[in-house]
Amino acid sequence: GKGGSGVGGGGGSNIHGSFNSDMSDDAKKDSAKRLELASRATSGSGLYMTEAARFNTIATLTNLAALESNRMSMLLEPGLLDNICRAVHNEHSDVPKQCSALAIMNLSNGDMDNVPEMASNDMVLETLLKLIREVNPETRRNAVVT
Repeated sequence: GKGGSGVGGGGGSNIHGSFNSDMSDDAKKDSAKRLELASRATSGSGLYMTEAARFNTIATLTNLAALESNRMSMLLEPGLLDNICRAVHNEHSDVPKQCSALAIMNLSNGDMDNVPEMASNDMVLETLLKLIREVNPETRRNAVVT
């Protein structure tokens, strides 16, 4: 927002003050967008669930997304896709990340009307870039197929 306070709150300058003033407007917008995405990726009600509950939820969504007739209604559900992405950014074990990659792949599969909905979501795109760099080859494959 307005006010220009830095990382620790308060007033005055921040550690990026001189760097930001040298950035182009496009670079500043891109930087702000990445910060907003990072904030969205590390927040959400799913973070308060146990790891097993998060995995079971993602596995259920993955299975539901496997059925083409469910996909569009799932994509229209507010926050659903963002929450699947949050699991990728916040899980430490490979299995939930792999399952999230499969859920995103399932949601992107089929009817071309589904793809633009996902392609306009910056969090999905950032998540796919993260998944492509994962160690697990199946997770990487699912991200690339998406």
